[in-house]
Amino acid sequence: MFGYDDSYGYSTALLAVAPYATQLALGPITWVLFFPLFALPAISLMLSVGGLSAHGPVLTYKRLAPIAAGIGWALTWHVSERLYVEGLRAAQNLLYLVFSLRFNLDWAIECGHQYNSRYCVNFNEQNITVGPFHHSPENHWPAQEFNRSA
Repeated sequence: MFGYDDSYGYSTALLAVAPYATQLALGPITWVLFFPLFALPAISLMLSVGGLSAHGPVLTYKRLAPIAAGIGWALTWHVSERLYVEGLRAAQNLLYLVFSLRFNLDWAIECGHQYNSRYCVNFNEQNITVGPFHHSPENHWPAQEFNRSA
């Protein structure tokens, strides 16, 4: 089997090629013609050369062919973009965890904070599900308004 680094390299290579494959899949004729011609060679190149060398992706593809250094830069950009997005998700989960370490979750059920709008609906009232502001996606629950401000 393979370890964590190998599986991360494989998954990164698959994530790099997947958007192109789904864009080509818009029509059945383009899928049949372009997927074997472009996506399969690109994924095999990324899996065999880029993910398993001892150097970084830019240097690996530059040594392969000087014009192919752009593939390494694209992989580096893609990985850094994914790390940024996953870091934002982790930060949001950490923020919820920190703000949830109390007995009273007033940010999630009560209005009256600086980040709440005038349309905020207090969950402590009766019949909270009846009203014009309770329809998704324009609902104004305290937790959602807290999420918008954080």
